[in-house]
Amino acid sequence: MYDKAICTTCTASNFDMSSRNSEGVFCSKEDLVPLESQVAGHGSLGSRSRSGIYLHVRDGYIVKPIEKTALFEKERKAYDFINSKKDEVNLKLQEFLPQYYGVRKLRLEGKDVNALALQDITHDLLMPCVMDVKIGRQTWEPDAPEEKIKVEKGKYVECRRDLGFCIPGIQYCLTVGTELQLIKHGKEYGKSLDKNGAILALKTFVSWDPHCRRILILQYLCRLQQIFQWFQCQDRYLFYSSSLLFVYDASEVKFLRSQCNRYMDAANNPVSYPAQILRALENCLSHYYSFKEEADPEKRMDYLKKASSCLENKLLKTMSDEHSKINMESALYIS
Repeated sequence: MYDKAICTTCTASNFDMSSRNSEGVFCSKEDLVPLESQVAGHGSLGSRSRSGIYLHVRDGYIVKPIEKTALFEKERKAYDFINSKKDEVNLKLQEFLPQYYGVRKLRLEGKDVNALALQDITHDLLMPCVMDVKIGRQTWEPDAPEEKIKVEKGKYVECRRDLGFCIPGIQYCLTVGTELQLIKHGKEYGKSLDKNGAILALKTFVSWDPHCRRILILQYLCRLQQIFQWFQCQDRYLFYSSSLLFVYDASEVKFLRSQCNRYMDAANNPVSYPAQILRALENCLSHYYSFKEEADPEKRMDYLKKASSCLENKLLKTMSDEHSKINMESALYIS
């Protein structure tokens, strides 16, 4: 993500200033385990690196090691910048981001590594369903090396071209007999998806239970519309290689507290041209509307133009009607 000049990662919300200056805090590797709910990025299923993200068990946050000093400084500056500004654009952006707890140090393979401490949005979820939707047709920075551009152009070609987004990773729930079972697919699965496959993946993610699917989709639509409007109204930030992270808990015991938030993860310099982002969000919204039973296909794009308050009112009414049937809550983050 760029602030016209600042290139870095963005992931922050309700930033705790007291935890920001904890750069001397060491996290022992014995206290860390791989983040099982991670579906994309370094260290995920199908990634060549398995040292990307760890879960700090005791405090319920993740630490993200970044060995390259220049990249680490870019990401840290982005988090700090977003959380230091109190204007309307930044305050709204913070609503879509995970909490940022500052810097930690890890001792990995005999050397000290800087790491960012971030909110674990799947903490305490019993059956976390997670989908990483990377938005934008261009996933490289304008000043990226030619080799980097070549590699990026070869990834998720059909989905990026036809949809404006791709799905690098997904973890969803299936009912096997009387039990719920989590199914995880990583990068290779995402790379194999064509346009129709990606649309089917969106549907599969929310289809494990027909009773809660309707509520899930309405919640995601509500938050997508808010993010869509934020992009329409701001010209401060550009995003490349950023993702929308969809999360919910499939267990019938405990569901993620729903605010339908979105995380903007600038791990790979989330910068995309605003028009690309808007097209990606329009596509995402349009496809999810197509799964909502009573939505007239001819009116889907009209819905996109309505104020988010209209969607929120409809969501509240629908949830009040169906709340007694199932207590499903979800979250949507920009990552």
